[in-house]
Amino acid sequence: MGKTLDKIIFSLAVIFIIFSWGLYATKSYLVAFIITFVGYTAVSILFALLVSRKKRFSGISPQEMANSLALLGHNETAKIFYNTLPDSLKVKLEPPFFVSLEHGKETLTMANYKFSGTTADEVARAYRKCKDENLENIKILSRGTEKRVLLIASNLDINITFPDLRTIKRYLHCKNALPEKLVSHGKKKRVRPDFKALAETALSRGRIKYYILTGTMLFLMSFLTPLKLYYMIMATIPLALAGISAVFAIKNDA
Repeated sequence: MGKTLDKIIFSLAVIFIIFSWGLYATKSYLVAFIITFVGYTAVSILFALLVSRKKRFSGISPQEMANSLALLGHNETAKIFYNTLPDSLKVKLEPPFFVSLEHGKETLTMANYKFSGTTADEVARAYRKCKDENLENIKILSRGTEKRVLLIASNLDINITFPDLRTIKRYLHCKNALPEKLVSHGKKKRVRPDFKALAETALSRGRIKYYILTGTMLFLMSFLTPLKLYYMIMATIPLALAGISAVFAIKNDA
């Protein structure tokens, strides 16, 4: 019932927006109805295509795939990827590493899926392995990599790449080698929102400067547009939140 109501509300909102812009642009109700019909049909087809595409790849998300591979461990993950290769491209398997042929060149791949990103120490480990094998290309399969680590990798004298999760998921999907999705068989517990925690986050000391900046910008906008009262009211909200946040910060320090 909830999803049906959401669809109805979404459809009415789209129709209203398209009809309003059509009427504003053409000043004709007939033309506006035609534009609304064509526009709503186009939006419906586009939405159906997006939903269909999502269903094709909804078995497991990239993040869920990374979680499953992290639980399997580096050695087992390396075997999974190595077994997806044709025999003509396989060179050798030494978990968590394996060597394969890519574009006629031998490439070292490191399976490094875990519940956090790749560290600089792990990049160094892959670098040493690559040097031992006299190779020039490394591919590190991981959940993600910090910018600092990427900068370190880019300054090395070998080529290091970090394929993103979506690319890896598409690859494993094509090879029919996606890991099983982690499913809890127990009864799901309903998590109630912790409004106190939300309030503490929204009114934290670090947000004061952003509230002040937002309020100041909105206040300045009131002098540049005819909607002076509107922008003054909107500016009052973040400034009031900044004041409340400051009061909470002082109270917590006391």
